[in-house]
Amino acid sequence: MSSNLTETKRRLITILQEDGRAPLVKLSSKLGISHVAVKKNLENMLNSDIVKISALINPKKLGVRLVLLLLECRDYKCQEEILEKFSECPRIIFLSPMIGGYNLIAIMIAESMKVLESITTICAIRTHKGIRRSELIILGDPVYPSHLPIRLIEDRKRRTAPCGFNCCRCQRYLEDKCLGCPATQCYRGFL
Repeated sequence: MSSNLTETKRRLITILQEDGRAPLVKLSSKLGISHVAVKKNLENMLNSDIVKISALINPKKLGVRLVLLLLECRDYKCQEEILEKFSECPRIIFLSPMIGGYNLIAIMIAESMKVLESITTICAIRTHKGIRRSELIILGDPVYPSHLPIRLIEDRKRRTAPCGFNCCRCQRYLEDKCLGCPATQCYRGFL
């Protein structure tokens, strides 16, 4: 971690990881500093982008499936295209370059096995031009962390998915084998 992460900030993060909604007074009591000092430390970390406070969702409670994808791109340009194209995909909860035989890793969610088949075959990150090989691993329910940053889309005005795919015209969607992209008008799921 950064050298500007003091012991107080480390302890504050630890407490917030247990309860991100803890009031400043409770935090100050646990840390042995004033609530003003807690607020100052927290604002400093938020402004420095060291921490982000957000709502996480338990995928087990939603009944969604998780899939891990390992991808090998032919070159750096392909890798950058994928990172840009899929960074806003509401089904991706983790996307990162990596070092090794595979150079990208993604964790995605699907509401059912049929949707999982769609997002890993038809409208998939795996089918992007320039992918040399890919590995797909269906995951069980997460143990740690139990809650994940699953994106819920409030405003579904898009006709096409963030990746450019048109779910509303997809054969699997038309045959009720897929719910569509959660970011589009035609989405039929609960995310």
